[in-house]
Amino acid sequence: MKLPAAVLCLLFYAAPAPAEEGPPFIFPAHGGEPAQLSIASPLLSMKPLPFRIELKEPENRLRPESLQCELDMPAMPMPENRVQALRADQAFEGEMVLTMAGDWRMRCASKDEPASRLWRFDIPGVRLR
Repeated sequence: MKLPAAVLCLLFYAAPAPAEEGPPFIFPAHGGEPAQLSIASPLLSMKPLPFRIELKEPENRLRPESLQCELDMPAMPMPENRVQALRADQAFEGEMVLTMAGDWRMRCASKDEPASRLWRFDIPGVRLR
């Protein structure tokens, strides 16, 4: 059975594009103190994504026990999506679920210090699962 070329094109374009496999996705912090967010899994929506945040600061600086992180999409209002990253060695680790395809933003704060510190990470290109 032969399908018309238009139908084949429609099927090709309607399928979600696969997320790129490869090394960890690394995102630098914007504003505030230097930090780096690493996500080892493909950036797919509705899938648990383990992440790691490394603070790029002097070794003698007091490190918090945890970071409270909030996830949202800059382009649209989203329901509350919060995660906690716990200290593991010299970094913080947690797991997030991004509920839609698109560009995301993660804001993390250290609340257990005298002065709260903030980090913002942009996570572009999340794809459909």
